[in-house]
Amino acid sequence: MAGSTDPQDYTSDIYDLMLAHQGVQEFLDAVVRLSATIMAPADVVSGITYRNGRRMVTLVSSVPEVDVLDELQYDAGDGPCLTALNTGTTAVVDDADVDQRWRGYLRSVADHGYLSMMGMPLPLRARNDGRGGGRSAGAASINFYGADRAVFTPERQRIAEAFAASAGAALSLIVKVNDTSEQNAHMVAATETRSAIDVAVGIIMAQNRCSQQEAFRILRSSSNNQNVKVHTLAQLILERASNPAPAVPHTENTAQNH
Repeated sequence: MAGSTDPQDYTSDIYDLMLAHQGVQEFLDAVVRLSATIMAPADVVSGITYRNGRRMVTLVSSVPEVDVLDELQYDAGDGPCLTALNTGTTAVVDDADVDQRWRGYLRSVADHGYLSMMGMPLPLRARNDGRGGGRSAGAASINFYGADRAVFTPERQRIAEAFAASAGAALSLIVKVNDTSEQNAHMVAATETRSAIDVAVGIIMAQNRCSQQEAFRILRSSSNNQNVKVHTLAQLILERASNPAPAVPHTENTAQNH
């Protein structure tokens, strides 16, 4: 129900999704698609970040480019979504070209064509079943990227907060009612995605004799060109690395030098 700031309105929408998609990944896919539409008519994409301990991963995104932008933020070590995770408060960037916070990261975001950002906590309810010590397994946030400046007005922030409150409550419930071992495997797999990306970057560094920053640039450029998620491409690189003639992405200049 885009445009409403009443959490109860979104509760109905979110729980309809929960009933239709009872697996965590299917539910998250549906939630992130809906989250990108609640800001209409603004051109907005979104993703959900999950943190377990010190590891962070984009669990799901509305477009593959969100994975790239989130990975850049994780590498930078700070930014709107990480601020939302660390403080439990919403962080908004109205103009990536002029905002003085997180300058290196925001320049990269602007280079990808996004000038507004918003990181918003996704509240997860604590587990009270005696297995989680009364605490949730981790923390999550919804990350929004807007193509125009000043997309995330106070009104749109209220809309997103209502949506996040309902989504967090539903996600907590769907995790609780699913088999615990299945959910643990899901979260372990999500955090291992980051390790796959790190290894893939190392492979690219070795093959191209380049820096870590340049290797990640090659990886995300190839991801954009092939329209696949960064972690999907990283896993493909790891699979190919076990073959006699591994194939990893090269830049045009690098290919000419070899």
